[in-house]
Parts: sequence; C-alpha cells; structure tokens
Amino acid sequence: MKHFENLSDALVSAARTGAICSLPTDQQPADYESAEGVQDSYLRALGLKGGHWKLGASNQGSRDGLGLARPFSGLIPSTNMISSGDTRPMTDFRQPGAECELAVVLGADLPLKPGGYTRAEVLDAVARTIAAIEVPETRFSALAIHGGLALVADNGAAGYAVAGEGVEGADSLDDLDRMGRLIVDGVVKEEGDVRQLVALPSELLTDHVNRMAARVGLDGPARIVASVDGLGEAELHFAAGS
Repeated sequence: MKHFENLSDALVSAARTGAICSLPTDQQPADYESAEGVQDSYLRALGLKGGHWKLGASNQGSRDGLGLARPFSGLIPSTNMISSGDTRPMTDFRQPGAECELAVVLGADLPLKPGGYTRAEVLDAVARTIAAIEVPETRFSALAIHGGLALVADNGAAGYAVAGEGVEGADSLDDLDRMGRLIVDGVVKEEGDVRQLVALPSELLTDHVNRMAARVGLDGPARIVASVDGLGEAELHFAAGS
C-alpha cells in the first residue's frame, strides 16, 4: 500500500484513481479546523468547479451519529450535477445510494463581506427553492467509517446531486409542515419534515454562507424520487451494468 505524507494527498490520489483511501491513526483529524483544512487542500489540488454545496449534520440524529457539534459543508462538482430523470449505471458510483434534500438555487453571488450576511440578505439572494437528490460518495471504504471529522475532511462525502424544478424565491423555505420523501421504485423509504432540523432552513443556509465565505446504499437498479411537498420532485434511475 502506498504511503502518503498527509491525508489530503491520500484523498486526492483516491479520487483520481478510484482506489480506496486508508486512514492511518496519526492522520485522523483532531478538530473541525484540521478537517476543513484537509478538505480545502483536497479541493484546491483537484481544481474542482463547484456545481452545488451540500450541508451535512443539519439534524440532531446525524450529529449524534457522527459526533459533530455543528453542520459541515462539502462541494459537489459541476461535473457531478445530474439532470432530473436521467439514467446512470450503478457502476458510475462508488457507493450507490440516495438521500432526499431540500435545496436552494442562488440568483446572486455572495462574496466575502465584513461581519457576514444577515438572514434577510441571504434569502434575498435565493432564486429558487427545490427538491433534490444527493448521492453521497466517500473516498474511504464506507460512509463515516472513520467518524465525523474524517468525513468532513473527505469533502463531506459529497458526491452527486440531482436538482428538481421547485418554486421561485425563498418564501416557503421555512415551512415547518412541508414533508419530504425518498421513494424507491414507488415505495416510500424515508420521510420527514423541517422540524427534524436543528434550526430553520434559512438559519442553516445563512450559517453555511457565512462559514464558506470565510474559508458538496442501494442493492440494485432502482428508480429514485425525492419528493418535497409544494416543490415537486427530482428523479434518478440507477441502471445495471456499465
């Protein structure tokens, strides 16, 4: 097994070759700062162009499971944005799986600003509120196998995203009664509402914008639908073979 001087180099090599990244004990990130430093180095080395940001650990269950005290972010490259309704071979993905997401599309840039942005300023920049599918991807052998901080270092296990059409603006972003559902071959596998989040979506979005300004499993072929009340659907087909 090839030895790497640091975790960032090991993750970059795994991303480029498709290999599995190992994690020596002495390279385990000790805190958020070191984990996000590895993530930043990884993104710079690969020169990825962003298509979407994922926000993780936004509900208490995932925080407790990962041992994380606050949300994290990961960059989904523009090359990994999939059109709703597309079919992709399962062999295209390291760990085929899917999650239902509530997402927004910004209609204006939010560059670094002294003191950060207010919630109102961030919401003014939102062009659309949409349903989306995330297909997580880790360079390790399995998602979160080395704990939360290693997952953050691994670009937050950001993989692929499928965006639905949604609705204009952000007026309905914080609708507490809106239900989201992950549907596999017509069967609802997961569902939940905004109340499961640790804060309002608008508050989580504002936190993400300000943090990022300062520094993206299935057994076989399937039809995946992420459905969010009032926002429509995003759809992805996993096909057998290559």
